[in-house]
Amino acid sequence: MDINTLMASVINTQSGNSFYRFSNTDGKVWLMPAKNMQVAMSLYQPSGIKGKLMKLLFPYLHQIRLVRNIIKAERIKCCLPEKLKLLLASLFQVDDFEFAFFCGSPGPRQKMTIQIYAKNKILGYVKTSKDKDIIRSFQKESNTLNLLKSRGIKNIPEILYCDKLENDNLFIQSTTKTIHSKVINHLTDKHILLVRQFFELTRNRMPFKSTDLYSNILYLKSIFDSLNPHDKATLTKSTHIIEIHYNGEVEFGFMHGDFTPWNIYEENGMLYAVDFEYSGYNYPPFMDIVHFVLQTSILVKNLTIEETFCDLREKEHLLPVGDSPYLVLAYLLQIFSHYFKLFNGKFSTQDRSYKMWIGLMDEYNKIL
Repeated sequence: MDINTLMASVINTQSGNSFYRFSNTDGKVWLMPAKNMQVAMSLYQPSGIKGKLMKLLFPYLHQIRLVRNIIKAERIKCCLPEKLKLLLASLFQVDDFEFAFFCGSPGPRQKMTIQIYAKNKILGYVKTSKDKDIIRSFQKESNTLNLLKSRGIKNIPEILYCDKLENDNLFIQSTTKTIHSKVINHLTDKHILLVRQFFELTRNRMPFKSTDLYSNILYLKSIFDSLNPHDKATLTKSTHIIEIHYNGEVEFGFMHGDFTPWNIYEENGMLYAVDFEYSGYNYPPFMDIVHFVLQTSILVKNLTIEETFCDLREKEHLLPVGDSPYLVLAYLLQIFSHYFKLFNGKFSTQDRSYKMWIGLMDEYNKIL
């Protein structure tokens, strides 16, 4: 679904309050209200210096035409459908509220996120889509959060609504996030503690061939013949190494699946995780930490393959496991499989992440 169709499905741009529409170099689009923009900008999570400056200054400078021209911000009108407004008022128990929009990361799983807030208090978030795969992921995420809650995990959102409202499928959740919450772009002991908690409260012994990781390896094997000779050889060796290492019975547990700085925030000294749509239940412990390090290397630090390999090797001692190189290689197979499925088997070999993951597999194949 293109961005304009996605917006039209939940936003009336013919009436309502004044908003600014702007985008970044990745094609991500935000709609921020002119009124009380400081709170709305909590939805905007830039990693670069320019984006951080914009987040800090635009709420105070948006009325200056030159500033709007520099960031290419377009002034539009926005309002929500009446039935959605009534539902949100009921769920969050408020008479009046405001909202801001993030139109999602461009790609096959693009969805819209709406931040709901009243005065200076962020109340929660709405995710919406008409895509059948994303709708299924809403229900999966709802089930996951309810399971984690039943296991005693508190650092997660509460599901308020996961159903259809007229023609729109909605996933609505609470939040503990505030305008003072911090986003931490580097790995800390708190990240490791949170991932340890996920594992300890969901750990399970099972045959390796019954795990989600093994299922993903089988999927990769099914597409080997569609790869070029070098990549096929690399993946063949990597899958062989991992199958031998984890052969027999294993103790695996829950994996968030997208454990990144932009899906984690710190509030009152505690870390909270959001966006569990890519989660799984049968994965090696601390695989989320590998994902965190790799995603920050690629998307925040903009490192090369060689630099990323060195960064991973330097941080392996932080992983409380005795087989960290195998864990990294298992992660690379998992993420590779995930993206091939995401793109229906047509993950571009020119994609930067594709090149990075293949390159890292080559490096780890050499040392294992």
